[in-house]
Amino acid sequence: MLFTYRANISTVDGKTAPSQASPATPEAGRGISPATAAATAMPTASSPGPSYASSVDAPAYWPMTGDRQIDATHNALNQLIQRGSTNDESQLLSALRNIFYKPIFRHIYEDRPGPALFTFCRAQLLLQAYVGNFTSPDVRRRMIDATQNLISLQDQEGQLYGPAFKRARQCDLHGQTLQEYTPNLPPLQSSRLEDGAVDKAMQTLNRLGANLHEINLMD
Repeated sequence: MLFTYRANISTVDGKTAPSQASPATPEAGRGISPATAAATAMPTASSPGPSYASSVDAPAYWPMTGDRQIDATHNALNQLIQRGSTNDESQLLSALRNIFYKPIFRHIYEDRPGPALFTFCRAQLLLQAYVGNFTSPDVRRRMIDATQNLISLQDQEGQLYGPAFKRARQCDLHGQTLQEYTPNLPPLQSSRLEDGAVDKAMQTLNRLGANLHEINLMD
Protein backbone atom coordinates (compact mmCIF):
# COMPACT_ATOMS: atom_id res chain seq x y z
CA MET A 1 0.00 0.00 0.00
CA LEU A 2 1.33 3.39 -0.93
CA PHE A 3 1.25 6.12 1.68
CA THR A 4 -0.74 9.17 0.66
CA TYR A 5 -0.10 12.56 2.21
CA ARG A 6 -2.99 14.95 1.82
CA ALA A 7 -2.19 18.56 2.49
CA ASN A 8 -4.87 20.69 4.12
CA ILE A 9 -3.43 24.18 4.31
CA SER A 10 -4.57 27.73 3.92
CA THR A 11 -2.78 30.99 3.22
CA VAL A 12 -2.57 33.68 5.90
CA ASP A 13 -0.78 36.98 5.16
CA GLY A 14 1.00 35.36 2.26
CA LYS A 15 2.21 32.42 4.35
CA THR A 16 0.93 28.88 4.34
CA ALA A 17 -0.60 27.77 7.61
CA PRO A 18 -2.58 24.77 8.82
CA SER A 19 -6.28 24.96 8.20
CA GLN A 20 -8.24 25.78 11.34
CA ALA A 21 -11.54 24.43 10.07
CA SER A 22 -13.32 22.32 12.63
CA PRO A 23 -13.36 18.63 11.70
CA ALA A 24 -16.68 17.02 11.06
CA THR A 25 -15.50 13.69 12.46
CA PRO A 26 -12.79 12.46 14.84
CA GLU A 27 -10.96 10.94 11.88
CA ALA A 28 -11.01 14.26 10.05
CA GLY A 29 -9.53 15.92 13.10
CA ARG A 30 -6.48 13.72 12.74
CA GLY A 31 -6.34 14.16 8.95
CA ILE A 32 -7.97 10.75 8.45
CA SER A 33 -11.03 10.32 6.28
CA PRO A 34 -13.75 8.02 7.68
CA ALA A 35 -13.43 5.79 4.62
CA THR A 36 -9.68 5.46 5.09
CA ALA A 37 -10.08 4.85 8.79
CA ALA A 38 -12.57 2.05 8.12
CA ALA A 39 -10.46 0.52 5.37
CA THR A 40 -7.26 0.53 7.38
CA ALA A 41 -8.51 -0.21 10.89
CA MET A 42 -6.40 -2.64 12.87
CA PRO A 43 -7.77 -6.20 12.77
CA THR A 44 -9.87 -7.49 15.65
CA ALA A 45 -11.33 -10.85 16.51
CA SER A 46 -14.65 -9.85 14.94
CA SER A 47 -13.14 -7.91 12.02
CA PRO A 48 -9.90 -9.39 10.65
CA GLY A 49 -9.23 -6.37 8.44
CA PRO A 50 -6.77 -6.15 5.53
CA SER A 51 -3.32 -7.69 5.66
CA TYR A 52 -1.64 -4.26 5.61
CA ALA A 53 -3.74 -2.85 8.39
CA SER A 54 -2.04 0.06 10.06
CA SER A 55 -1.57 2.85 7.53
CA VAL A 56 -3.70 6.00 7.63
CA ASP A 57 -3.28 9.49 6.22
CA ALA A 58 -1.12 11.93 8.19
CA PRO A 59 -2.64 15.35 8.92
CA ALA A 60 -1.21 18.56 7.50
CA TYR A 61 -0.53 19.71 11.05
CA TRP A 62 -0.15 17.82 14.34
CA PRO A 63 -2.06 19.63 17.12
CA MET A 64 -0.80 20.37 20.60
CA THR A 65 -2.19 17.90 23.12
CA GLY A 66 -1.28 19.26 26.54
CA ASP A 67 1.35 16.57 27.10
CA ARG A 68 4.90 17.98 26.98
CA GLN A 69 6.63 14.99 25.41
CA ILE A 70 3.89 14.29 22.90
CA ASP A 71 3.85 17.96 21.93
CA ALA A 72 7.63 17.86 21.40
CA THR A 73 7.03 14.98 18.99
CA HIS A 74 4.28 16.88 17.20
CA ASN A 75 6.42 20.01 16.96
CA ALA A 76 9.26 18.02 15.42
CA LEU A 77 6.88 16.44 12.91
CA ASN A 78 5.31 19.80 12.06
CA GLN A 79 8.77 21.15 11.25
CA LEU A 80 9.34 18.24 8.87
CA ILE A 81 5.94 18.85 7.28
CA GLN A 82 6.72 22.54 6.82
CA ARG A 83 10.02 21.67 5.13
CA GLY A 84 8.48 18.88 3.06
CA SER A 85 10.86 16.37 4.66
CA THR A 86 8.54 13.66 5.96
CA ASN A 87 9.99 11.22 3.41
CA ASP A 88 13.46 11.65 4.88
CA GLU A 89 13.47 8.45 6.92
CA SER A 90 16.28 9.38 9.31
CA GLN A 91 14.70 12.73 10.17
CA LEU A 92 11.29 11.10 10.54
CA LEU A 93 12.65 8.48 12.94
CA SER A 94 14.36 11.21 14.95
CA ALA A 95 11.09 13.12 15.27
CA LEU A 96 9.04 10.04 16.22
CA ARG A 97 11.56 8.96 18.87
CA ASN A 98 10.53 11.83 21.12
CA ILE A 99 7.34 10.19 22.32
CA PHE A 100 9.09 6.97 23.24
CA TYR A 101 11.32 8.74 25.77
CA LYS A 102 8.33 8.77 28.11
CA PRO A 103 8.89 6.57 31.20
CA ILE A 104 5.59 4.73 30.61
CA PHE A 105 7.33 2.82 27.83
CA ARG A 106 9.66 1.32 30.43
CA HIS A 107 7.11 0.24 33.07
CA ILE A 108 3.32 0.15 33.15
CA TYR A 109 3.22 1.97 36.51
CA GLU A 110 5.35 4.93 35.44
CA ASP A 111 2.24 7.05 34.86
CA ARG A 112 -1.36 7.29 36.00
CA PRO A 113 -3.84 5.17 34.01
CA GLY A 114 -5.51 8.04 32.12
CA PRO A 115 -2.34 9.74 30.86
CA ALA A 116 -0.78 6.34 30.12
CA LEU A 117 -3.73 5.36 27.94
CA PHE A 118 -3.60 8.71 26.18
CA THR A 119 0.11 8.23 25.43
CA PHE A 120 -0.48 4.77 23.98
CA CYS A 121 -3.33 6.18 21.86
CA ARG A 122 -1.21 9.03 20.46
CA ALA A 123 1.78 6.77 19.79
CA GLN A 124 -0.50 4.38 17.89
CA LEU A 125 -1.80 7.23 15.71
CA LEU A 126 1.73 8.44 14.94
CA LEU A 127 2.99 5.03 13.84
CA GLN A 128 -0.13 4.45 11.76
CA ALA A 129 0.34 7.80 10.04
CA TYR A 130 3.95 7.25 8.98
CA VAL A 131 4.42 3.52 8.46
CA GLY A 132 3.97 4.03 4.72
CA ASN A 133 6.83 6.54 4.55
CA PHE A 134 9.44 3.84 5.05
CA THR A 135 10.73 1.80 2.14
CA SER A 136 12.10 -1.17 4.09
CA PRO A 137 9.59 -4.02 4.47
CA ASP A 138 11.23 -4.95 7.79
CA VAL A 139 10.80 -1.43 9.17
CA ARG A 140 7.17 -1.42 8.08
CA ARG A 141 6.58 -4.82 9.67
CA ARG A 142 8.17 -3.68 12.93
CA MET A 143 6.03 -0.54 12.96
CA ILE A 144 2.88 -2.55 12.31
CA ASP A 145 3.82 -4.96 15.12
CA ALA A 146 4.54 -2.00 17.42
CA THR A 147 1.14 -0.51 16.55
CA GLN A 148 -0.53 -3.75 17.56
CA ASN A 149 1.47 -3.73 20.82
CA LEU A 150 0.17 -0.22 21.55
CA ILE A 151 -3.40 -1.33 20.90
CA SER A 152 -2.89 -4.28 23.25
CA LEU A 153 -1.52 -1.97 25.94
CA GLN A 154 -4.63 0.19 25.72
CA ASP A 155 -6.82 -2.88 26.12
CA GLN A 156 -4.72 -4.13 29.03
CA GLU A 157 -4.54 -0.82 30.91
CA GLY A 158 -8.18 -0.21 30.08
CA GLN A 159 -9.14 -3.15 32.29
CA LEU A 160 -8.85 -0.70 35.21
CA TYR A 161 -11.99 0.99 33.89
CA GLY A 162 -14.02 -2.17 33.46
CA PRO A 163 -16.12 -3.19 30.45
CA ALA A 164 -17.31 0.39 29.87
CA PHE A 165 -13.87 1.27 28.46
CA LYS A 166 -13.92 1.03 24.66
CA ARG A 167 -10.38 1.54 23.41
CA ALA A 168 -11.07 2.42 19.77
CA ARG A 169 -13.95 4.76 20.56
CA GLN A 170 -12.00 6.51 23.32
CA CYS A 171 -8.97 7.08 21.12
CA ASP A 172 -10.97 8.10 18.03
CA LEU A 173 -13.45 10.44 19.74
CA HIS A 174 -11.39 11.89 22.58
CA GLY A 175 -7.74 11.36 21.61
CA GLN A 176 -7.10 14.89 20.36
CA THR A 177 -5.90 16.30 23.71
CA LEU A 178 -5.12 15.00 27.18
CA GLN A 179 -7.69 17.42 28.63
CA GLU A 180 -10.39 15.85 26.49
CA TYR A 181 -9.24 12.25 26.82
CA THR A 182 -9.08 11.77 30.59
CA PRO A 183 -12.41 13.37 31.64
CA ASN A 184 -14.23 11.17 29.13
CA LEU A 185 -12.89 7.92 30.56
CA PRO A 186 -15.37 5.72 32.44
CA PRO A 187 -15.12 5.69 36.25
CA LEU A 188 -12.00 3.92 37.46
CA GLN A 189 -12.92 0.47 38.82
CA SER A 190 -9.51 -0.40 40.29
CA SER A 191 -6.35 1.55 41.07
CA ARG A 192 -3.99 -1.28 40.13
CA LEU A 193 -3.95 -4.17 37.70
CA GLU A 194 -3.95 -7.67 39.11
CA ASP A 195 -0.55 -9.36 39.22
CA GLY A 196 -1.23 -11.51 36.17
CA ALA A 197 -2.43 -8.50 34.21
CA VAL A 198 0.69 -6.55 35.19
CA ASP A 199 2.86 -9.39 33.90
CA LYS A 200 0.99 -9.42 30.58
CA ALA A 201 1.27 -5.65 30.21
CA MET A 202 5.00 -5.78 30.93
CA GLN A 203 5.44 -8.54 28.35
CA THR A 204 3.64 -6.34 25.82
CA LEU A 205 5.87 -3.38 26.74
CA ASN A 206 8.93 -5.58 26.26
CA ARG A 207 7.72 -6.70 22.81
CA LEU A 208 7.00 -3.08 21.93
CA GLY A 209 10.47 -2.03 23.07
CA ALA A 210 12.10 -4.79 21.04
CA ASN A 211 10.22 -3.73 17.88
CA LEU A 212 11.07 -0.07 18.40
CA HIS A 213 14.72 -0.80 19.20
CA GLU A 214 15.15 -2.71 15.96
CA ILE A 215 14.14 0.35 13.92
CA ASN A 216 15.95 2.92 16.08
CA LEU A 217 12.83 4.37 17.67
CA MET A 218 13.96 3.39 21.16
CA ASP A 219 17.37 2.91 22.77
